[in-house]
Amino acid sequence: MGRDEDCDDRMRAAVEERAGGALAGAGGEDPAGAVPLWWREADGDLSDALTDAFTGRTACVSFSLLTPHPGRDGYVEPAGIAESATAAGLGRPPRTRR
Repeated sequence: MGRDEDCDDRMRAAVEERAGGALAGAGGEDPAGAVPLWWREADGDLSDALTDAFTGRTACVSFSLLTPHPGRDGYVEPAGIAESATAAGLGRPPRTRR
């Protein structure tokens, strides 16, 4: 999901080789063994994308969020990723003080 010309095609090929076939398109609704999501800062709302990545994929066993390295166009701050994951229901709930 989120593949564009700035994605590493060598990595994609390695994943496909390891999986034994081509990756499904982003519109797939079938359960997936793994979901790679390429994401850049300007791609929109990461919380929505994370939620969409799991819609219809309840059997997903592995999820990878791939972002540009620090200093490159599209870099996503780790705090933004954590906030979006929590909003999408993927993060750990905050600890409460007693």
